[in-house]
Amino acid sequence: MYSPNSSDSHQLEKLNFVKIIQKPLFFVVFLYVFLTFVLSRFEHEALSPSLTGTFHPSAQVPQLPAGTPAVALPAVGKDAEAFRPNDRWRPEAGLVEWEDFKYRYVLAVEVDGRILHAVANHLVIHSPGEDMGGLLREWADDAPDLRAERIAESTYLASWSGVEASLREGHADRLQALLGARATIEPDWIVQSLRTPNDPRFPAQYHLSDIFAPGGWAVRTDAPGITVAVLDSGIRRTHPDLVDRVRPRPGEIAGTGRDDDGNGFIDDLFGWDFVDNNNDPDDIQGHGTHVAGIIGAAGNNSKGGSGVAWDVTLLTVRFLDAQGRGATSDEIRALNYALASGVHIVNASYGTGGFSEAARARYAALGEAGIWVVAAAGNDAVDTRRFPIYPAGFDLENILSVGATNATGEVAGFSNFGAETVDLFAPGAGLLSTSMPDSYEIRSGTSQAAAVVAGALALLLAEYPALPPSEVRARIVDRVRFSPATGC
Repeated sequence: MYSPNSSDSHQLEKLNFVKIIQKPLFFVVFLYVFLTFVLSRFEHEALSPSLTGTFHPSAQVPQLPAGTPAVALPAVGKDAEAFRPNDRWRPEAGLVEWEDFKYRYVLAVEVDGRILHAVANHLVIHSPGEDMGGLLREWADDAPDLRAERIAESTYLASWSGVEASLREGHADRLQALLGARATIEPDWIVQSLRTPNDPRFPAQYHLSDIFAPGGWAVRTDAPGITVAVLDSGIRRTHPDLVDRVRPRPGEIAGTGRDDDGNGFIDDLFGWDFVDNNNDPDDIQGHGTHVAGIIGAAGNNSKGGSGVAWDVTLLTVRFLDAQGRGATSDEIRALNYALASGVHIVNASYGTGGFSEAARARYAALGEAGIWVVAAAGNDAVDTRRFPIYPAGFDLENILSVGATNATGEVAGFSNFGAETVDLFAPGAGLLSTSMPDSYEIRSGTSQAAAVVAGALALLLAEYPALPPSEVRARIVDRVRFSPATGC
């Protein structure tokens, strides 16, 4: 990961789209540690449970029943480095049911009722380079209530009958004893979309001028042949500014009831819904539609606003529900789908405080296939070196971690930061983009900032299709333009 020249440089590297598109190719990279800001917040925020949790300021968190006991997890709230996949994860109590989500939850809570992490009622098994299917089937013969489902290469989802059985009857320890050091046993972390409340004070689509997009568009406006997979809450594909960007998948024929292109999904003409497991990934929440418009809403069409890329193919991969929540297991399925679909970029405007080796392996597989991941750095206003968020925090060369700036070019008050963990900052506060059902609205968050970068990256890859991945990252991260942190 790129490091700044000085940890207290008080410098902000701003996104300049002209420099992206022209030679020499410069991209903004934010590598900034505002030392006095960190010191002023560090003492009290380091003890706040909300900083490392799955649930962010926009999350709709239910009220916990009175007297709900705490779950016995490692001290992730005090030291995020303490928890790693091979550490034992032993919830003792604290089961809370959320009937509006795909899976039931077990919640880790502090005594004041604030949620640290949420996990689904089953386990993820990851065994790099090995197939555990035989051993799991053998064990299932002696445990008829076990259900093991292969969700990716060397990765299984294990569940047992009964609401609490998967997490409270010692199955994790017995699985680890059976599989040994060859496998990791992990919770199925709940992932949350990343955004903050709207801020209507900012002018409409200021972000395009802030990154000097008009100058870049003089060189290239479109990204033909580039596909961006939007892993999110879906996309409203009938929106007037998106209808021609969410294109039918090649080889798939509508309404045949068959898997025409042989990818394992029937009639996935416009993508797939991993929440409801069907071929209708339309957005009912709005988050995915908003980030999709920032990436690639049709430009120069006399309608609404414009995306960073005026023309780019958007693949809809839904794994976040109507509340913007999703499970790591569905995230893994979604990543597999994006990989098999041959996309060039994955926009990851979501995150969780839970580290998953199985998820990391999927993001690494994307990198091996030459696929970039643009990930939101998080909206907790914390240093992600101490409080990491994933996938932005995975140490992979194909992941670009993006923080947010505001309309004056300063770091947005909600944005996470980190000298070695956040690669760049882009506009993310008060961005106008496509909304539900066929309208436009202003939203804020590192989700929006990541989408700005994903759109710019699509144009970069279209302009330089033969550029090797190492050079793409070098041009993005190593060639920077500094300006004062005030935005001047």
